[in-house]
Amino acid sequence: MQWIGKHPIASETLVAGTVSTGFDIYNGDISLNDKDSLAKIPLNYALAGVMAGKTLGQQLSINAIYQGITLSNQNLSEKDFIKALGSSTVGNTAGFGIDNILLK
Repeated sequence: MQWIGKHPIASETLVAGTVSTGFDIYNGDISLNDKDSLAKIPLNYALAGVMAGKTLGQQLSINAIYQGITLSNQNLSEKDFIKALGSSTVGNTAGFGIDNILLK
């Protein structure tokens, strides 16, 4: 527990990366049988590390950029791309907002 107090950004990175990876496994986005999907695990920790210790606005901006990059790799129509990116951004904003309210 002392390590957590001394290294808050690293701690946040580990927790957020692990939770994100857990959700990806649960949702079927990561499979032990698919080498390509396993590449997402270090990306989860990298994104968590970039976002750790940042303000809410910075985290939302980073996440919107990340979502745009990952969505651009899918063959979506322009309408579906905007819809997916918009819904993701709204969901993340609501989640971060609720999190900040609960922390106060």
